Amino acid sequence: MEQTTILSFCLFLLYISTCPQVLHSAITSGHRHRHHEKRSVKLFVFGDSYADTGNSGKFATGSWVAPYGITFPGKPAGRFSDGRVLTDYIVPYKWRNRVKKSKLGDGMNFAYGGTGVFETLVSAPNMTTQIDFLQQLVEEKLYTKSDLDLSIALVSVAGNDYAAYFLKGNHSQDLPAVSTSIVNQLVVNIKRINDLGVKKILVTAIEPMGCLPAVTSIVSSYQNCSETMNAGNSTTRENPLMPCCVGVSSEYSCGSVNERSGANKYTVCSNPGRSFFWDQEHPSQNGWRAVYSAIKSSLLPLSININNM
Repeated sequence: MEQTTILSFCLFLLYISTCPQVLHSAITSGHRHRHHEKRSVKLFVFGDSYADTGNSGKFATGSWVAPYGITFPGKPAGRFSDGRVLTDYIVPYKWRNRVKKSKLGDGMNFAYGGTGVFETLVSAPNMTTQIDFLQQLVEEKLYTKSDLDLSIALVSVAGNDYAAYFLKGNHSQDLPAVSTSIVNQLVVNIKRINDLGVKKILVTAIEPMGCLPAVTSIVSSYQNCSETMNAGNSTTRENPLMPCCVGVSSEYSCGSVNERSGANKYTVCSNPGRSFFWDQEHPSQNGWRAVYSAIKSSLLPLSININNM
């Protein structure tokens, strides 16, 4: 896969955006605190499998089985990738939702794979509940107003809301109303995070679902994105959409094994470091690194401690 192709797709896949008012607050607040304090920036993450670093239960998802984690940390650790995900590049994550109080200094990751703004097909805390978790920590005074002033929230969610909509057999003609509902609730959630005291909020754009291998494998043998799923945004490429880890047939997926013999029912490409996608829905560590490289400069004004991994 050519590097230019990867970077081009990264820019399309994920773009970090911040409301102008929040951006202004983030920059002025950052300058103020930089002169008077040397306290670490805390990152609070809300979202789905694109941000989850291990919250999803070992028996609830496939991210805790081989070959997930084969690149980093060398074994399954709950990330939906062969290695690091976006959050690992923004701040080196050594923590998840369940940590000791003494480990709260870097913030908290509340993201759960498969979840959305609303309830999806996965029984796990949606974004509203994830914000409840932060509110509880604030009410328990585990984070002070000063802590929150120096904090950043990363919101990576919504793709599963659309996936659940289509998997329930709904039709695309009703999609505008569904999108409006999702966006409206997302705005309510972001305002709630802001009201809790977090002034810097990063919101990822929805991934182009028509470019996910789960879709392109059906419509074009990984060659082209689906115009329908991308609402008119189509991209033609040599073949950067082929995932590294796939099931040996349509009834299997990455990580599947024969229930009787235990034999692997998936294949892994020879070099995950050259793939953008890891499985049918998720980028590889290489893919996330490319995304991070594309947005890295936009994080600097927000005083984020850049991770140079």
